Amino acid sequence: MKKRDLHTMLQYELLILPAFLLYIVFCGFPFFHTFFYSITNYNKYHIQDYHIVGLVNYANVFKMSMLKLALQNSVKYALLMTFFQSLLAIPLAVLLNRKVKMRNIYRTGFFCLPCLAHWLWVIYGIYLWRRQKKGLSISF
Repeated sequence: MKKRDLHTMLQYELLILPAFLLYIVFCGFPFFHTFFYSITNYNKYHIQDYHIVGLVNYANVFKMSMLKLALQNSVKYALLMTFFQSLLAIPLAVLLNRKVKMRNIYRTGFFCLPCLAHWLWVIYGIYLWRRQKKGLSISF
């Protein structure tokens, strides 16, 4: 490898280094820390007295009767949402791809409506927060 190519590659690696360090700090460390706690008998009442129990906690989770129902509901939700979103999205995409007057305005509207709905929800939350005398209300 030429000296110039090596120098260029080192520059690229140094540019990636801050992002990689942030990833390690905010994703890697919490992941491994959580995994460590998941293989111990740690709880919030006995912070100092915990021991490694291995995969017993995972075995207990898979023995729970609610897990099967939760997985079934997740799969049903994912399949139904994918089906209905595609059922709505494909005809809209075909319509917006045709040569129609004001086609770009329609496209902009379909793009901006979710953004607008998000900001309206944020403004509503700020309104509720400002209206409260003590703390944030959970009721709607």
